[in-house]
Amino acid sequence: MVPTFMSVAKMYSGLHCNGAEVRIKSRAITQTRTDDALMHKNRVAQKRKLQIGYNGLTPEEASTILQAVNPEYINVTYFDLLAGEKQTRTFYVGDRSSPFKWWFDGKHILETLTFDLIER
Repeated sequence: MVPTFMSVAKMYSGLHCNGAEVRIKSRAITQTRTDDALMHKNRVAQKRKLQIGYNGLTPEEASTILQAVNPEYINVTYFDLLAGEKQTRTFYVGDRSSPFKWWFDGKHILETLTFDLIER
């Protein structure tokens, strides 16, 4: 069973996602140009890539989110512009990045937490 991470347009664990960008990637098994410069391709699939970002998290909040996306595959519900409706698809997480800030008063905060969710 694949766990459900989040609805991209909503909160997760009380934290607001500051943005999500949806990219649609076409996968072709053959792609060539003929002598007349006309492109010929055989598209076999279109896959989504969601770029997710959070701002100003504590280390504990970031840990909660990172643990939620850590399973091998997760279900994500988001509004798909191509389909024109909310959809739930299965994704895996790509690289995760989080610049870390440390103030002299001992406060820790992450500038941002970003990661990609790539459709299976």
